[in-house]
Amino acid sequence: MVYKIEMKRPNGGNRILKKYYNNELLKLKAFFDNELDFYQYYRSGSTYLDYKYFQRGKFDIKMSIDSYYFEADTEFSTSHDFKVAKILANDLIQLYIENQLVMIDNKDNSEKTLRKPNISLTWTSSKVALTELLYALHAEGVFNNGTTEIKDIATYLEYTFYSYLTKG
Repeated sequence: MVYKIEMKRPNGGNRILKKYYNNELLKLKAFFDNELDFYQYYRSGSTYLDYKYFQRGKFDIKMSIDSYYFEADTEFSTSHDFKVAKILANDLIQLYIENQLVMIDNKDNSEKTLRKPNISLTWTSSKVALTELLYALHAEGVFNNGTTEIKDIATYLEYTFYSYLTKG
């Protein structure tokens, strides 16, 4: 299910991803709503119907049984063991989706903190000092594990500073 969810995940911004993941949560909720009686029985720890739900080869046709049961091996499976497995799996999928939503929220918050500062900085030292800074960054190998050429670092910093100063 996680694979299916991620393969269907749309490309887009955080708003689109949130909507997609919330729709996936609604699908899980629909499963729980459809199986509410059994879900409540199972979650409450009740055992008074275990003889009907979890006995191999015996099932009550009046109970809600999924169609897969008639294809399953009745010597191995019971009428409701797949539902229990589905409940447990859906709990884990729900945790996964909620985790994805939290990561999107954290990403939103970190993007909001990357705002242009209210302070204006002007380079007041010499061009030589700026060039020495550039060479120091190159010498320390701080970009791409030291594999970047000095020209590429200069171009990158020029673009970064220029685009930063011309925004908003």
